[in-house]
Amino acid sequence: MMMPVHVFVSYSRSDAAFVTRLVALLERDGHDVWVDTDDIHGSEEWRASIVRGIRRADVVLLVISSRSMASENVVREMAVAGQEDRRIVPIALEPAELADGIGYDLAGVQQVSFVGRPFADAADDLRAALAPADPTATAVRRRRASVLPSPTRRRTLLTAVAAVLAVLVAGAAYVMLRDRGGEGAEGATPGPSSPGSATSESVGTTIAPGQAAAATATLDADVWFAGYEISVHGASFDPERLEAAVDVTITNVQPATADPLAILGDITVLEWDGHRATSFCACSRLPPGATLTDTLTFAVDEDFALTHAVLAFGQPHQHRALVPLDGSTPSSERPMTLPVSGVIDDGAGTTFTVDRVEVLPARCNGLSSALAYVPGPADEISVVVWGTALTTVTPNVGLGNALLVQPDGTALGSTSLDGVIYVLEPGQPQRDIPVCFTVRTPTSGDHRVVVTAVGVEPAPSGLAFTLVA
Repeated sequence: MMMPVHVFVSYSRSDAAFVTRLVALLERDGHDVWVDTDDIHGSEEWRASIVRGIRRADVVLLVISSRSMASENVVREMAVAGQEDRRIVPIALEPAELADGIGYDLAGVQQVSFVGRPFADAADDLRAALAPADPTATAVRRRRASVLPSPTRRRTLLTAVAAVLAVLVAGAAYVMLRDRGGEGAEGATPGPSSPGSATSESVGTTIAPGQAAAATATLDADVWFAGYEISVHGASFDPERLEAAVDVTITNVQPATADPLAILGDITVLEWDGHRATSFCACSRLPPGATLTDTLTFAVDEDFALTHAVLAFGQPHQHRALVPLDGSTPSSERPMTLPVSGVIDDGAGTTFTVDRVEVLPARCNGLSSALAYVPGPADEISVVVWGTALTTVTPNVGLGNALLVQPDGTALGSTSLDGVIYVLEPGQPQRDIPVCFTVRTPTSGDHRVVVTAVGVEPAPSGLAFTLVA
C-alpha cells in the first residue's frame, strides 16, 4: 500500500466540483489533504494559512484549467511552493496555457491528464505520480523539514558544521605543534622562533573554506516593470545564513488594484555567475498609487558576491528590468506617452474623445473597469488609448467595440472593453476609459483607432497616430 503523504491542492474556486471529487479520492487513499475552502481570500489570516499549508505538504497538486491559470491566488501559491522547495504535481483538468509565473517551475514536469478520460483511469496515474521513488523518502523529508524547513537553513547547518570542523582541525594542529616544540634535551627551553619553525604563536584562526565576507551596498535605482515603479535602495549578503537581501519600494501605477506578488516569485530573480534564486514576499494588494516597502530575500551559495549579482524582473523571454547590485546603471523599458487627441464619431450618436495614447512594455489584462498589466513577451507591446465616451441617444448604450487598424490594414480587437460594463446615459460623459491593444513588435507607421457603440458597424474614419519602432 502506498505510504500516505501530506497534499496541498491549488485550484480555482470555479473548479470546486472536480476538486471535491479529487479530495475524496485522496482521502480514501489515506492521504492528509489541505484544501482551501474558507472564503477569506486576501486577508492576512488567509495568506498565513496558505503558507503553513504548503510548508507542511509533501506534494502540491496544481489543478490546471483556464480559470486557475488566470487566478492570482494560484500564482501566489505556486510561488510559495517553489520558494519552499515542494514537489509540484500538475493535474490537467482541461487544456490551458500555463501562466507566466508558473511555467518555469513546471518545465519538463509530466502532467497527469484528466482531459477526456475516465476519472478512475486518470486517478491511477495520479496515484503513481504521488508515490515517492524511495518508500522512505516522504518520511525522511518530513522529519528533515520539521528541523530545517527551507534550503537556506539546510545550507546554514552545513556552513556551521564546516566551521566547527575547521576549529577542531586548528586545535589539533596547535596541539601537534606544541608537542613538537617540547621535543629535545630534557628540561630544555625552546628558543625564539626562526623562519620555518612553527610555534603556538604562528597558528592563526582558520576560516571555513568558501566562506565569503559579509557585504552591504547602498543603491539608488529606479525601474518600471509591468505596471509598477520599483525603487531599489540597498542590498546585503549574510555568509552565515547564505542569504542575500534587497530593499525595495514598489508603487502600483496601474489603473486598478493589483498584487505585487504577480511580478515576484519566478518572475523576479537574483542572478550571479550563472546562478539564479527566486524570492517571495507576503505582499498585500495595492490600490492605484499605493506603495509597499519590503525586503526581498534570496537563498544563495558560498560563491555569491554582491558585485556580481543582478536583480532581474522578468524571465529571459519577457521584457525585463535589470538592477546591478554593484551600483551600475539599471535598465528597463518605460511607458511612452504620445500626445494624441481627437474625437471619434461612430455616426450613430456616440463619440469617443481621445486624451492620450500610451505604449507600454507589458501585456494588458482585464476589463477597462479594472485594467492591469502583466509581464509580456519581449516581442509584444500594449497600446492603450485613453479617452472619454459620450452618447446623445436613448439610455443603455453599450460601448464595447474597438479596433486598431495597422499600417497593412490588419485590424486588432481590443482586449479591454466590454459592452456590458460600459452602459452610457445620454449626456453623461464617462472619463478615463482605457482601450487596450496587444501589438507585435517591431512595428511602425500610421495606425488608426476606431471605437463605436455595440451594434454599430465600425466607421471608415477614426483617429490616426504614428508608432515608431
